[in-house]
Amino acid sequence: DSRNGMWIGSNGEGVQRITKYHTLEHISTENGLPSNSVICFAEDRYKNIWVGTSAGLVYINAKDQVVHPKIENGEDVAHIIIESLYIDTANRIWMITNEVNGLYIYTNAAFHHVKELDFFGEYVPTCITQDKNGNYWIALINCYSKPAMVVYKDGKIQSWTTEDGLPGNKTRVSIQAQNGDYYVGTTTGLATISPDNQIYSYTLKDGLECEYIMWIYEDDDGIIWVGTDGDGVYLIKDKKIFRKLNVDNGLVGNIIFKIHKDENGFYWICTGSGISRYSGTAEDIFDTTKPMKFFNYNSSHGLGTDSEFQMMIDHNNNVWLVSNRGIASVDYTSMLEIADGKKSHLDCKFYNLNDGLKSNGPNSTSLSM
Repeated sequence: DSRNGMWIGSNGEGVQRITKYHTLEHISTENGLPSNSVICFAEDRYKNIWVGTSAGLVYINAKDQVVHPKIENGEDVAHIIIESLYIDTANRIWMITNEVNGLYIYTNAAFHHVKELDFFGEYVPTCITQDKNGNYWIALINCYSKPAMVVYKDGKIQSWTTEDGLPGNKTRVSIQAQNGDYYVGTTTGLATISPDNQIYSYTLKDGLECEYIMWIYEDDDGIIWVGTDGDGVYLIKDKKIFRKLNVDNGLVGNIIFKIHKDENGFYWICTGSGISRYSGTAEDIFDTTKPMKFFNYNSSHGLGTDSEFQMMIDHNNNVWLVSNRGIASVDYTSMLEIADGKKSHLDCKFYNLNDGLKSNGPNSTSLSM
């Protein structure tokens, strides 16, 4: 937290807090928690620590007092499962519960149901975030068919469908690019939405040979990396496809799950056949006469599986891998040493239900942050 303390939630034993002085404190139902099964935390700008549990929500203020917030009917936030908490740039607390239409926002000293989303009918919220322009992006289950793209801002909803020009209503991924355009990937095509609401859909004429979009990523050079289900990665600059990466030019697999660039400038592409690391420069990417500098990792290197959904690198140099085998961690330096020929095998640590996970196998659409 902002006071250099660490909060650890458990499934049945409440909260363990390690202070900046390395002392250990235990917080449980005896201290006012609604349940000892702790699911999520969030800290607001007033240094309140919000604790979501399997039976309600509290916050612990700077004086270490446990406070029970209210919902709009005056009752405590109790007897409901708190799935997720989010603090926006205005210090408003958003609460996601396991209820149908269970999205709430804390204003005027109480949680209020976000009624603006009710036009979807019955939905289940799963996560929320805010972009640089103040728009809220909300993931919903049970409204996968329509609309395809939704932005929530200032209490108003803007949405787009095939009737507005999108190639499909089943959206898998969307991002906002540096120039303000939205890139929307659906199961039946890719489109951009400009700030003035002009929609452009990519087709075979543009060079897009696969309609099923799995992932979209923009790098520091403004290159849009579009991962597909079976046709590799398409690279876009200034709204034009200029290169395709697949197994024919060195990529480990053509089913793309996630793409990101690390602090050392390496691109990591997670696929259904392993992980590809690209070590070239932006100039190399634009020069289509040059081969791509890939190194490929798979189960033969110790990953435990070839189907890798996502990888992240933390500040301790650990690489976290999400796959069909579950969650694993490995040393980042070891992965570089494999590529340099200094090692031949990775020592991965795998995590499962015994380590506190809710399941042994995340699916390919799961997103870790």
